[in-house]
Amino acid sequence: MKLTPEQLEALRREPYRAVGNRLGAAMRIADVRAVDLSRATRLPQQYISDVKKGRWRALRLDNAYKFATFFGCYIEDLFPRASTRKAAA
Repeated sequence: MKLTPEQLEALRREPYRAVGNRLGAAMRIADVRAVDLSRATRLPQQYISDVKKGRWRALRLDNAYKFATFFGCYIEDLFPRASTRKAAA
């Protein structure tokens, strides 16, 4: 489910919330449920929920890539670098 250019622009305008990522925003903008994302990425639905809510210690690069590929965006659109998070806070 690739985001349209308009949806991608809306995602990039979304602030990084307290959870530190935009996965939930991407899901909301694309109208995608966790179960759909789980099926497409082959990641457990509970894991997706944990990432969306910021309950993860370290996100594996291959999983971040799966999310970005699904939405048709850059990893950085969903998960900021640490320096970006500090600047936004």
